[in-house]
Amino acid sequence: ALSIMEKDTAPGVPISGFGDFYAGIALASGILAALYRQAKTGEGERVTVSLLDTAVYGISWMMGAMEYGSILPTSRKQTNSATATTYKTKDGRWLQLALLQYDVQLPRFVKVSGADFLLEDPRFNNYEAMLQNIPVMVEALEPVFAQFTLNEWIEKLTEADIPFEVVQTMEEVALDEQNWANDYIYKKETPDGKNIYYARTPVFFTERPSIKDEEGRIGRCPYLGEDSVKIMEELGYSKEEIDAMEQGGVIIQDHKH
Repeated sequence: ALSIMEKDTAPGVPISGFGDFYAGIALASGILAALYRQAKTGEGERVTVSLLDTAVYGISWMMGAMEYGSILPTSRKQTNSATATTYKTKDGRWLQLALLQYDVQLPRFVKVSGADFLLEDPRFNNYEAMLQNIPVMVEALEPVFAQFTLNEWIEKLTEADIPFEVVQTMEEVALDEQNWANDYIYKKETPDGKNIYYARTPVFFTERPSIKDEEGRIGRCPYLGEDSVKIMEELGYSKEEIDAMEQGGVIIQDHKH
């Protein structure tokens, strides 16, 4: 939680299932490595993954960075650069600035923003000085960003060829044209009538493309008991035996609610 909160604020609410997805990716990677070993040596392997281990691995570089003074949680004003942090726009939206080529890109930023003081103030007009005055410069830039709306900043920063990204809402992520152009997202109606956004597995193959998630039931997990009959039949149980197990509460069939 400390890695996703602003210093001196409450911990951020994590995305549900976030850790589960990445533990699954780690497990899939381990299984593939074990299969490769088996193909090469004929020897099997047991693959183990845990949510805690995956989470610690994900933040591991920050544990090393502690020795260099990078301690979480931190503030958006205490970053590695005053031009590589978030800023709030006039209409209450946020953007992530990524002005990294300081001496080259700063004059272009000044041109579109009107913040002439950045080139006049010796605390800000060169990279080395900025590094010594990051919190002060962030505070000086806040009213600059508050002058224009998010759409105005998108136009200005694009014109100046300065890297940035919009801090998107969940709806904007779901509707993002790049996600759709790359076929990352699709919509599918569920049996209960909901038209839900889904994300495809983030691994694409060019020689043998993955099956589309819209086909069949792929894209959602089975309802409780949805596959009970099929599984029991494959195990060799008769219809009478399956009906008896359902009546006895041993299994549930097609429980959708």
